[in-house]
Amino acid sequence: MSPFKILLIAVSLVFASFAFSAPNADAQGSTIITVDQSRVLLESAGGQDIQRKLQAIGQTIQSEIQAEQAALETEGRALEGRLANKSEEAIRADTALVSQMQSFQRKQQAFVQKRQIRQQELIQTEQNALNEFNTALRPILEQVLAERGADVMMARANVVLVTPALDATDLVISKIDAVKPSVTVSRVRLPTQPAAGAQ
Repeated sequence: MSPFKILLIAVSLVFASFAFSAPNADAQGSTIITVDQSRVLLESAGGQDIQRKLQAIGQTIQSEIQAEQAALETEGRALEGRLANKSEEAIRADTALVSQMQSFQRKQQAFVQKRQIRQQELIQTEQNALNEFNTALRPILEQVLAERGADVMMARANVVLVTPALDATDLVISKIDAVKPSVTVSRVRLPTQPAAGAQ
């Protein structure tokens, strides 16, 4: 799943948990407004800032992984050359070759683990940035709900049809741009080895 899809899902969860409704509001007399959460993320200055920064971090992580992967591929080809035309008995008898194979296998396992850790770092980096954005977004949603005199705010994705007058997306974007034009996106660094004494 791409980082942007993860972000979009996370923003959707904010809206899903954002069930604003006036206490004891009569459902038949309630005023409902909608907000397109994907537009808020795509078009707001803060959302675009998150996307740019995450893309740069993702490219850095990918470069780190690709360099190590290329080195492993080169070593693997060299090892294949040494194994060519050798029987299992001959391989087992060659202690230096067996040692090289074992070392290569350990490197492969370490690379797989490192790649998984880097993926987790990117996911956690995304989540931290999104938490900051959502912290700023929630009071904006509350403010827009009050300004529009509405009782309920719904995610636009959950509504089949709505008149443009009831869509508050542009207002939400303008307000979040005023207070959160940029978001801190700091790469999370996870340990590559378990802590000493950890089970």
